[in-house]
Amino acid sequence: MPACVCCCRVSDNAAEMHKCTDAALHQLTALWDQIGIVGEQRAARYGVVLTHVRALMEDMVQEETVLRDRLIASIDKLHGEVAQLCTEMNLPQYEVYCSMLQYTVAKLSFCHLCCCCCV
Repeated sequence: MPACVCCCRVSDNAAEMHKCTDAALHQLTALWDQIGIVGEQRAARYGVVLTHVRALMEDMVQEETVLRDRLIASIDKLHGEVAQLCTEMNLPQYEVYCSMLQYTVAKLSFCHLCCCCCV
């Protein structure tokens, strides 16, 4: 089965992140070699690098969590508006048959089956 373009991009991005991280660590190691930072000092500096990377990742997770929460609130608000419009127009209530997670899973499953986004 052909690989999905979406999945390939994620894999490519993950590989690029590893490549950038490795390159930066190699550069830092070379710089530390040049200025004579070894042993405990080097371990401490690696600890600082880890602290910065961890903080960045935690900030990004927090930002994405806030985004998700805003999207869910927006979806809930729009569902309320649709329900109100259906009532005002004497139409049957529109039923949502899946959650955002179910929609995402369905979309990803479809993505693996369709030929328009797979290579």
